Amino acid sequence: MSETVPSRSEIRDGGAIEIARIESCEIPAFIANDAAGPAVIEDIAYGDDRRQNYDLALPQTTPKALVVIVHGGGWTSGGKSLFRPTIRELATLGYAGASIAYRLASDAARAFPVGLSDVRCAIRAARAKVGVQKTILIGASAGGHLAAMVAAEPDASRYDGDCSDKSAIHVDGAILYYAPLELDHSRERYVPIMRQAVDEFLYGAKTYASEAGVDEDASDWMRRAHEATPRYAIGAHTVPMLLIQGGADTIVPPADSHDFRDALVAAGVPTLLVELPEQKHGFPVLGRKGEVAIGSCTVLRFLEQIAAL
Repeated sequence: MSETVPSRSEIRDGGAIEIARIESCEIPAFIANDAAGPAVIEDIAYGDDRRQNYDLALPQTTPKALVVIVHGGGWTSGGKSLFRPTIRELATLGYAGASIAYRLASDAARAFPVGLSDVRCAIRAARAKVGVQKTILIGASAGGHLAAMVAAEPDASRYDGDCSDKSAIHVDGAILYYAPLELDHSRERYVPIMRQAVDEFLYGAKTYASEAGVDEDASDWMRRAHEATPRYAIGAHTVPMLLIQGGADTIVPPADSHDFRDALVAAGVPTLLVELPEQKHGFPVLGRKGEVAIGSCTVLRFLEQIAAL
């Protein structure tokens, strides 16, 4: 059984896409970091900071596409090593897989948009190294938010920051796992831990902690939250997106994915939301068990579609 969502929208290179929900498929197993299989090149630098690096796994043949994974962690924690088994899994499927690190919002100097600038810079660096035509983003949780920001407006040069390469960025599609997407609604929609995470992202974690909560004026907070909400960046250059969301998620409410999906549909952007009713926050990317496999099968089909365009 599959659910097809047709769209007449045109992708930037002239092709059209229909994204379908796929109920079952063959999903390759994760490859542990110490197991045989595609090797991971670790800690490839794209900047001078210790967080500005990425891991890369390459297939034995010419890659179908580059898949860039952006880790989560509430914008202030987490790391790229979590996804080394995933990029090895992608390499067995013929993709180049990159798992990127970025500067975390530890203080005001690294608050938004520094992490987003790093993600944009890392994408350029990985594309240049691999030398492929197609690039697809996968973001988990806060990483899904950053991936959505890039996918909604790839040519947003105002977010290039201190990246040495400011050439036009190229992205062909994005997959968002349980991503916080409605930051401007976080104060009425999110649980306290996520409201704090948003404030730390916007102002810097140390700033937030030192002031026992940012006591900024409401207009300044809304200005920052509005700028960091990907819905407002949707436009002519927004690329197709697949959203995977747990229906039982209490950290990132399903309403975020529903509202963002609706905004994409209204703009004519090819999109599909796959909601997994029993899943809470943080289920595995490309997992194989239970209903999570439905999301994984849909992701694998989406990757194939974008790579073939």
